[in-house]
Amino acid sequence: MMIFIFKFSRYLIIMLVLCNCNNKTSEEYFKKGLDYQNKSYPKKAFRLFCKAIRKNSANPDYYINKAEARFFGWETRKGREEKVLADYNEAFKLVPDYLPALKSRLHYYYLTENNQAVVNEANKVILKDSSFIDAYVWGGRAYFKMKDTLNGYKYFNIILSKLDNPAPLLIELAEAEFTRKMYKSSINHYIMALNKSDKVLFSAYFNLCVAYWKIGDKENACHYFKLYGGKDEIMSLSDDLQQMKKNCD
Repeated sequence: MMIFIFKFSRYLIIMLVLCNCNNKTSEEYFKKGLDYQNKSYPKKAFRLFCKAIRKNSANPDYYINKAEARFFGWETRKGREEKVLADYNEAFKLVPDYLPALKSRLHYYYLTENNQAVVNEANKVILKDSSFIDAYVWGGRAYFKMKDTLNGYKYFNIILSKLDNPAPLLIELAEAEFTRKMYKSSINHYIMALNKSDKVLFSAYFNLCVAYWKIGDKENACHYFKLYGGKDEIMSLSDDLQQMKKNCD
């Protein structure tokens, strides 16, 4: 009899624990998912966002975070893109042109280098929130990648005029120019950024030494190579930059 009571009691305890777990609200699942997301555990976060949606399918923020967790958790899985965009579409069904969803999807397009989609989404975001700096940066870089430098500069110049500290954005602009092999322009913007920044920007030194070398200014190339001080990146570069290293050492 005592054995039976003990087993029955244990069974009741297990059932109570399970019932208590299932009684969590959608918001509790969501907050726990955000906690995992912030700690870089996207797969655990994804499962919790799914549970939140099963409890309450009328909150667009649940779908946005589910999309982000899916993207960062399954970067190589086939069909990921369609499912990520489907999650965003669910958010838009609940709230058309929902700004947090537009910003998140813009980031997704930027990370996947879907340049035309970046430009389209950036325009939508800017119409709703003209102070969102990333929309100008990502949109501007996308224009540069599409060889539309006119609109690229337009995006960067709009936001540069609004910033008290333009150095980080000047670096973004210089890097966009550098990737397009617009070396003289990138040099000017890197130097402007260095003059306006109180931090040591080693990546700027590295790109400056490469840019100067590319335009044939060996003296300045060596000057910034020595300021950069690093050798590892140089070792993996092309033959002409290997020659620069030899000349500057």
